[in-house]
Amino acid sequence: MLRTRLIVTAVGIPLCLGVVWLGGWVLEFFLILLALVAFLEYANMMRLNGLRMMWILGFGMLLNLSFGFYHAWDMRMISLVVLLVTIIVAVLLYPLYTLKDLSYSFLGATYIGFLFGYGIWMGHQTEHFLYFIFVLFLTWGNDSGGYIFGQLFGKRKLTPNLSPKKTVAGSIGGMLLATGGIVVLNIFL
Repeated sequence: MLRTRLIVTAVGIPLCLGVVWLGGWVLEFFLILLALVAFLEYANMMRLNGLRMMWILGFGMLLNLSFGFYHAWDMRMISLVVLLVTIIVAVLLYPLYTLKDLSYSFLGATYIGFLFGYGIWMGHQTEHFLYFIFVLFLTWGNDSGGYIFGQLFGKRKLTPNLSPKKTVAGSIGGMLLATGGIVVLNIFL
């Protein structure tokens, strides 16, 4: 497991930094691609839990929120139209789609679209590289600290039904290493 993480890190960090350094449309394309991958992974998680993704709602909200931040279109109106069309489809196709399917589809697409949309907005700011370095340090610090502290001290599970390998020690270690990394980064920036 550690070997796989190190290989992914050796390839992933330079790739991420290069894309972030370029910024603009390259970063926007990369973030949209990552958002779509995250969305498909979420849809697969729904399927494994017996839920059906409402694709009209999912893609509509995902793309609306992802592009809407930077390109400043009226996200409220598009969100309303997407939601209304999805509700009509859900009613017409009932019981193929349930309220639970609708809710989880909306939640996942909104969550993913909002976060990646914010990333696209950050990518068009003048100091986008520094903003992303900050976010990447937090993410990598949390992931690394969680893994290390979890392996060394993790006995008590945090949420076994949601994420069976996550431990309380890993969670605390992740927060500590992320915070420490940002403190050190702040000294240099």
